Amino acid sequence: MIRTRTGWAALALTLLLEPALASAQASASPAAGAEEATQRAPAEAEAGAEGVIEAAEAELVAGDPALPEATRLEAAAHYRRGQALLERGEHAEAEAAFVQAHGLVPNPILLLAVADARERAGRGPGAVEMLERYLGERADSPDADTVRARITALRAQPALLVLRSDPAGASVSIDGSAIDAVTPTEVPIAPGAHEITLHLEGYGEHHRELQAEFASRHSIEVNLEEADAIGAFGDGEPLPEPALDADPSSGAEAGGSSATLWIAGGISVGALITGTILGFLALSEESEFELMPSSASADRGERLALFADVAFGVSFVAALTGIVLALTSEEEEEPSGGAALRVIPVLCGNGAGLDARLRF
Repeated sequence: MIRTRTGWAALALTLLLEPALASAQASASPAAGAEEATQRAPAEAEAGAEGVIEAAEAELVAGDPALPEATRLEAAAHYRRGQALLERGEHAEAEAAFVQAHGLVPNPILLLAVADARERAGRGPGAVEMLERYLGERADSPDADTVRARITALRAQPALLVLRSDPAGASVSIDGSAIDAVTPTEVPIAPGAHEITLHLEGYGEHHRELQAEFASRHSIEVNLEEADAIGAFGDGEPLPEPALDADPSSGAEAGGSSATLWIAGGISVGALITGTILGFLALSEESEFELMPSSASADRGERLALFADVAFGVSFVAALTGIVLALTSEEEEEPSGGAALRVIPVLCGNGAGLDARLRF
């Protein structure tokens, strides 16, 4: 009996076609030599694979009679395209084609094809999901025991860790234990949580945590960074020591005062412009009210006038704040032995003003 691996869908149909294949083998001449059989094997395998794919297409076409024939033909075309993509190693595209076919004709045999694509792509848990779903929809299938055995085998498979680094040649440690390999490399690891460490002389260590899954492919690609040249700069000269008599806060304070002064001025100007615009709008509403009195026009005019007053108040306070900041910064630059003028803005419920204090 000749079997070829064209996917789980192919396996299911192969089991269904085994009696016919057995009869064909029994009728073969027993005098055929081993050399002739060896020469025939590739051609027979290719023919068998093509036959299984054709049988799967036939099953899809002859599926649910309630579905339009055009739909069933389209599903068969997606299935054949998926098988071709699978053989070329385009696993994601093959899975998409099988899913499209299943969306048109929900035949459980397509679940096996999806499982095959996921297994070849290194997605063991996803393959097991499809295989279990297949058993749920076709528990009495003649290949049920084979599918269950495949699920058990997948769950027992380790994960495959693919490591690459730039530059290459980094040593690898898994869970604190060094392995006899350098990047790029592929390492089988048990499912579960792991800590991966890459180390290369002259570069900083790279640590990565990984949750590995059975029968899955996990890739880690790292751009290693050069280790910091601590205590040296340029051509290796020591870094200059900072001046001990310098006041590190003086520059920050001066910059902060200047920035705050600009912010206060900007707020003052912006609020003044806003108040002016709102004032003009309030006057416009007042003119409209005089021509055509209405409560709505009166309310709009009062609100606009109120907002204009608030904007003018904000502008005034911001301007006072800027003045105070300017006077305060000048005061701090004067010698401590002279007189000092302190101006504080005051804002209350019915107005605003300045509180000036002169200190000798």
